[in-house]
Amino acid sequence: MHSTLKKYGIIFLLFLGFLTPVSFSQKQVKLHAESGFSAMDTIEFYSYHKGRRHLLKSLVFKDNKPIYLDQSMHPGLYLLSLKNSLVLAEFIYNPNEEISIELNKEDLNKGILSIRNSKENITYVDLQKINAVYDAYLDSLQQVKDLMDVNKADFYKKSYQLDSMYEKIAQEKNSRLTYLQFNDPSGYTSSVLVPFHLIPIRSEEERSFYQTPVSYILDHYFRYPTIDKKVFDHYVLENAIIRYLTVYSRGDEASIIHSIDFLLGKLKSDPEVYSFSVDFMIEKLNELDNKKYSMYVDWKASNGCKMEVFSWEGLLNANQDHVKDGNIVDDIVMNNIQSQPVSLSNTCKKADFTLLIFWNAECEEAKKILPDVWKVLKADKKINVFAVYLDDKKPDWENFVNTYGLKSWVHASELKPVSGSHLVARFLVSRLPMMYLLDKDRKKISSIVNAEALNFELKSRVK
Repeated sequence: MHSTLKKYGIIFLLFLGFLTPVSFSQKQVKLHAESGFSAMDTIEFYSYHKGRRHLLKSLVFKDNKPIYLDQSMHPGLYLLSLKNSLVLAEFIYNPNEEISIELNKEDLNKGILSIRNSKENITYVDLQKINAVYDAYLDSLQQVKDLMDVNKADFYKKSYQLDSMYEKIAQEKNSRLTYLQFNDPSGYTSSVLVPFHLIPIRSEEERSFYQTPVSYILDHYFRYPTIDKKVFDHYVLENAIIRYLTVYSRGDEASIIHSIDFLLGKLKSDPEVYSFSVDFMIEKLNELDNKKYSMYVDWKASNGCKMEVFSWEGLLNANQDHVKDGNIVDDIVMNNIQSQPVSLSNTCKKADFTLLIFWNAECEEAKKILPDVWKVLKADKKINVFAVYLDDKKPDWENFVNTYGLKSWVHASELKPVSGSHLVARFLVSRLPMMYLLDKDRKKISSIVNAEALNFELKSRVK
């Protein structure tokens, strides 16, 4: 009987072998210093993930021997540069390829790598060339059209000609990109990066609904790519967001608001991608001094209770620099539930980071968001919470804190309704709960939309 079981057990294991994908060890990347390097030269090796590059290793070549990179790399973008150089050279790692990179110091200083045995990187270089050429043509056509005088008699005829030319060039670009996918279907470039660069083109039927190619793209952008965590390993998502907001959006307020709404709707399929994208849009819009729109992103993306007790313009003019990332926010000194004075400044000094929260018990979203925030923070001693209650109903305040187990936080309130609090305008409280992450010196690090965004922010900062 035992021999029978053993026999069928072996057959069953063999059968499982056919069903289970065979796991092969990933291939290495070999670096060889070809010419121009001295014993003093250090090369830095980076990965790219979630909008940041991460130093993996500092490399020094000895006796002209090659260096093998075997840091359990995953498919995606990696970068090499000379130490202290601002120029970065890119390559895409494919675990199925034994990549060999010949390094020349002069070329490396120009961001150029000589890569052998990599179909993946041939495809990547081709993608960059196609984008550079075709996007330059398409952008030029759109600029010409934008400068045309709508009052001239031949405006509509020339506009139609430009639109037709635009779509022909877009179709040609798509054909070349599709060939890249066909030529290397399993690669990271083909499966993840190429779809972000395919351009949605109107069908004959859709031409009656969308008069121009760009108006069509505004409603059909991100038609082709899969929105998942693979996009974190390249800057393709960030570039796509910037291009959509700056190239395809017309620039007027209605168009920008439409574009933001569209992006937030499209990127919701993956919560982590969504959280990252919201933070990225806020950061970039702030860099462009578009505080009004960065606040709109934050306001729109939040599930919190929207507040419209102030005008956008008056609020921005008086307080836009106060809660700008990198600036020190005002101290807040108030009484806690026990009617004892507490301060934001003292709370910040006692931990590496402090989460400043504005909330009230009437907001239903507070009942969802604050317990989730508590779960993210409960095991971390490096983070304090300073929670400002914006209401005059002390029993509701006490009951909420007790019900949801938030006694470990520092609580404060001036016991005034939202409309009567000077903090609302000063801290740009556009929704409840509103959250800011601060450092020891009360310097604002970032705005926090929800518990997922907080978790992402802390993972990248708290060691």
